[in-house]
Amino acid sequence: MSGDSKISEKKSLKLSDYYLILYNVILTVGWSLILYVTVQTGLTWKTQNDVLTSKNLYKNNEFLLQIFQTAALLEVVHAAIGIVRSNPVLVFVQVLSRITVVWFVAYPFESPRSSVGILVVCTAWSFAEIIRYVYYALNIIGKIPYFITWCRYSFFIALYPIGVTGELICMYYAAKYLEPLNIRKRYSFLLPNNLNISFDIYYFFILTMLLYIPVFPILYKHMLAQREKILNGPSKKAKKQE
Repeated sequence: MSGDSKISEKKSLKLSDYYLILYNVILTVGWSLILYVTVQTGLTWKTQNDVLTSKNLYKNNEFLLQIFQTAALLEVVHAAIGIVRSNPVLVFVQVLSRITVVWFVAYPFESPRSSVGILVVCTAWSFAEIIRYVYYALNIIGKIPYFITWCRYSFFIALYPIGVTGELICMYYAAKYLEPLNIRKRYSFLLPNNLNISFDIYYFFILTMLLYIPVFPILYKHMLAQREKILNGPSKKAKKQE
């Protein structure tokens, strides 16, 4: 049996393929840098409190997280215009929670930045994205070692729920900080006002966390179904019978 997966075969590359290869390589490098910074920062920690507060980790990774996580929004565009075969709605939902954590949770509020949630998301996101973008780049050129395919469709089993846990920890700390009404008022648009509408950021975070309950199982089951299709599909079963 060949060491290469037969999921994809060699093909003539289009201009969009070269663009996607470049995109995936850049994102692989970006998330590798985030993982490197995470490890290097972790090596400076001396106490349990350093770990529980992710000491200096957000500060050291802030710019990288903002750049490379925001760049994932392009994947929604890729799916929408048809240069990749993905459901743009599913892609948007998967990207949205991370964008929320980066820009609307960690960026404006100190408490999530000083929680263990930042360590969890930096670690889980990095491993998941490095594997994913390497897989995508190799898939475009049609040469994927089976080991990479297996990693792509197996590591998420642990990394996805770990990453979601980190996201929820960050949101919890943001919501906890915003719970007092005097603080909430600074970030909310409460009644009464001339527009007669209201936005309460505290309840926004509570609702967002609750939405994980129905959404996470749907996305996780979808990924498990993809794993079954790719790793144990008809072509794989045929190989086993040879």
